[in-house]
Amino acid sequence: MGVTVASRLERLVRFVPGVAGYQDRENSRATDKQVRMRLVQELGRLMIALEEDKARLADGGDLSGLPLLDRLSGRIERLSRTVEFAGRGYTGLFDLHKVDGDTLDQLYAFDLGLFDALSAVRAKAEAVRAVLGQQVSVAAARTLAARLVSRVGRPIAGGTDGLTHLFPAAAALADADLDGLGLTGARVGALRALACAVTEGRVDFGAPVEEVTAALAALPGFGAWTAQYVALRALGEPDAFPAADLVLRRVAAAGGAPLTARALEARAEAWRPWRSYAVLHLWRAAGDAVRRENS
Repeated sequence: MGVTVASRLERLVRFVPGVAGYQDRENSRATDKQVRMRLVQELGRLMIALEEDKARLADGGDLSGLPLLDRLSGRIERLSRTVEFAGRGYTGLFDLHKVDGDTLDQLYAFDLGLFDALSAVRAKAEAVRAVLGQQVSVAAARTLAARLVSRVGRPIAGGTDGLTHLFPAAAALADADLDGLGLTGARVGALRALACAVTEGRVDFGAPVEEVTAALAALPGFGAWTAQYVALRALGEPDAFPAADLVLRRVAAAGGAPLTARALEARAEAWRPWRSYAVLHLWRAAGDAVRRENS
């Protein structure tokens, strides 16, 4: 199995308990149990957080929210027990119905393609968000993204407050009227360039990361920072590094004048091949510092 296929299978296992049973049923049982135990741990952390919230409310004399938190805790506890003591996942179903090997191979190929397609859709959305977030605050970028989705995205029938539209397809975005959304002319041009490049196949988010970042950096209104941001946020590249990022240059300077992008890149050589994790750490440190100043 090649490295690319192996990495895709690893991604798939993280989402679908027991999926390794397509190729090896015994391994499927072990994988399924590991995934379920991880879910149980996460649910346990959520239970602890809820108990702490209940204690804070009680200490503050506010008892009105306790019944709701109690009901929520009960549901999470039942879900945790169900996950922990569930059957063997996909493997049990296949054993019960005697699904033949050819059908399992078809299911495996379908699921693998499905997750690749979902990853590509997420990458396109992150690329759009990266353009919207250039030189504006996170809150402003979120507002612009919401306006864009409301204007160009396809409404979902019966949608809820949290999910009312599908993210705009590249073809729709390429021809959309973006006037009045609060976007600068440069950002509108960058969005149209991205949409056209995706539609024409010049940007393929399923290609190797190096090819994607090179294609993005060549688009008008993008450049190295946006390309590396997409690689980090959307493509899962562990060594992506947007060296021109002002926040990174300020935090890495430790109170002095912001480093130049070249100086930051030189310092970050020691962090290869995990520079993305350093980026997230520095961004988090910057956010913590702002919160401390405002508290």
